[in-house]
Amino acid sequence: MQRFWTQIERKLHKFVELPELVEPDPGRFGLALVCIAKNEEKYIREWVEFHAIVGVRHFYIYVNDNPLRMQAVLQKYIDVGLVSLIPWQNLTTALAPQTLAYAHALANFGHQYRWMGFIDVDEFLFPMYHNTLDEALALFLDVPGVSIPWHMFGPSGHDTPPEGLVTENYTKRAPFPPRLIDYPLLQYKSIVDPCAVKSMKNSHWFYLPCGQRASVNEQGHRLSTVSEHFPSRAVSNLFRLNHYFTRSKQEIQAKLMSGRADRPGAPIGAKTKRTKKLWRLVEKQTVEDTAIFRFLPKLKSALGDNLSVVAEKRDYHNRREQIARAPLHSGHRQNPLPVPAKSNYPEETVEA
Repeated sequence: MQRFWTQIERKLHKFVELPELVEPDPGRFGLALVCIAKNEEKYIREWVEFHAIVGVRHFYIYVNDNPLRMQAVLQKYIDVGLVSLIPWQNLTTALAPQTLAYAHALANFGHQYRWMGFIDVDEFLFPMYHNTLDEALALFLDVPGVSIPWHMFGPSGHDTPPEGLVTENYTKRAPFPPRLIDYPLLQYKSIVDPCAVKSMKNSHWFYLPCGQRASVNEQGHRLSTVSEHFPSRAVSNLFRLNHYFTRSKQEIQAKLMSGRADRPGAPIGAKTKRTKKLWRLVEKQTVEDTAIFRFLPKLKSALGDNLSVVAEKRDYHNRREQIARAPLHSGHRQNPLPVPAKSNYPEETVEA
């Protein structure tokens, strides 16, 4: 059945095939994040600093508009080797620049890392019970990837952009998991072993040489084109992916008018309809969610001191280099911290 749906996907969608599997470096380790950005200079520092705090080793940021503006914001991170900034323009109208950028990152940089994650600047990925993503990912060394579902946040009462942090200002999201009737709210992003991936369909799904999807959910289920929309398959006990889909109402309106980061100049009619539908679904019912707040004290400190995370990163690299020399365990998921078997969510209080 899984192979059947993979064949259907390949007929319906254009896949990017890597020329060959990436040969891993003997000492590869850690997690790299890859994104493509357009007009995100205001928010990119919070995104980088936050993910550095939760243990990301390196960032590959593909810039889909003027790279000089982004460089001015990120120069100190570039100087210490934390960020690689890559100008990226549309090479073909047949495939989205985002898909091609992610394939470029896999093929050219994937050999250095045990994991690569592919998310956007309005998405914040963090562990629920561990201190770093590396610690949580240590439970999944026997699989080639993990699928992490969106938690969709709306304007949270903000008509215009408020002062302060995205992660602090926006706290109201759609209930999780969404009802089956609200299936557009249920999408996944992937963290994969970059040396196991042979092809990709888009920013959400990556594939092994055998044609199977590279990632499984936290329970070990490999999702298909159909089952990815089943609420019962949406598990988010170890990892969270907060998707600040709208930010303020003013910003989502501007986003609807500005076009797409992954396909500049493309007609935005269908994209606009989809975005409006998601916005409506996010705000139909909401719950308060502050799970990310445990990282905010360190994030605020980092953003207040321009050198804090950059200085810590040097020590982080030294520690991780030592850890990398130890062989990777596989075959059994070892849990360094107690994690509840049931969902981490208390019963959610839905606001109509």
